[in-house]
Amino acid sequence: MGKLEKVTFDFGSHVVSGLCAFIPALYWACHQSGFSEITIDLLAENPIPGSLINSEELAEIIPELRGKFFSILSKHSSTLGGIVSWLTIAADFSESSQEAIHLKTTLGLYYQHSPYFQCFVKTYGAGGKCYEKFFASAPV
Repeated sequence: MGKLEKVTFDFGSHVVSGLCAFIPALYWACHQSGFSEITIDLLAENPIPGSLINSEELAEIIPELRGKFFSILSKHSSTLGGIVSWLTIAADFSESSQEAIHLKTTLGLYYQHSPYFQCFVKTYGAGGKCYEKFFASAPV
């Protein structure tokens, strides 16, 4: 497994872990906006699509995720930073309406829904090569 592929896996594992409030925050923003699928480019100047109801929580989490990504990137290699052109997270919550469990995030917030999700984390190298990892929550 190459270094950028390891970075993609490690970052994706963080994104979907209970240590990160991104998935629940993204779910609620999508739910309020009427979306079941979304793709976010974390390296874009404005990563939250304009059609998504702006969530303050989501807006606070995205810079933290960027920082986590670059922290993971630097642990694997100090030379990888300049070769990443895109970092996307594509999430699909279409199956989540059947689940309702409480989730306590590291922020101490409770959500009435721990959504079922399928998530692709993709890292695009400057040369155009894409490293993709798939993650899904376990059905309740």
